[in-house]
Amino acid sequence: MPDQSYQVPIGRHITEIEVKKSRFICWLDYAEGREDLKRLLAEARKAHPTASHHCWAFTSFNGRHEGQGDDGEPKGTAGRPILTVLQHAEVSHVAAVVIRYFGGTKLGTGGLARAYGEAAKHGLQTLETEYYSPKVRLSFDAGFEQEAQIRYIVAQAEAEIFVEYESCLKVLVDLNEAKLDFVRDHLRRDFPQLEVRLDDG
Repeated sequence: MPDQSYQVPIGRHITEIEVKKSRFICWLDYAEGREDLKRLLAEARKAHPTASHHCWAFTSFNGRHEGQGDDGEPKGTAGRPILTVLQHAEVSHVAAVVIRYFGGTKLGTGGLARAYGEAAKHGLQTLETEYYSPKVRLSFDAGFEQEAQIRYIVAQAEAEIFVEYESCLKVLVDLNEAKLDFVRDHLRRDFPQLEVRLDDG
């Protein structure tokens, strides 16, 4: 299984650029999906009720969930360029709302696309991020005599282990997906007879 770890925003980040007297204010924040984006968009609209447009995009789970919106700008000139910038950034679980205050000079479709994309890019350049790895769960049955070594392997991966003592050990291990291969390979090496199952974390 490929490593599904990535960088995600630590918190909200706000930056601003000006293009021909139009202000483009970019709000960036953590978002797992559309509901998080909606909350960010609502807060941006509340903070800037007189702005001309509140355009947006989000991407999460390495592109499995995405969306974008132009909020009255010509189709494809706002949300799409913002999303394109997010897609090419080394960040996931991120939403962007770019707020525009019209400065009196029309930018044209090409100029709008460049301005919205640049606003998102400018924000990403100083966005603070942290390493994130999804959780996964392993489950298996083991013998009582295997417990000490299993706990040692799990501890090496800084994972959590839950054991029920029945006719055998009923073991659950919750761990970062980045450590999955390490734990599974060591369990198979030391206990080839174990049937290790990968469940949802």
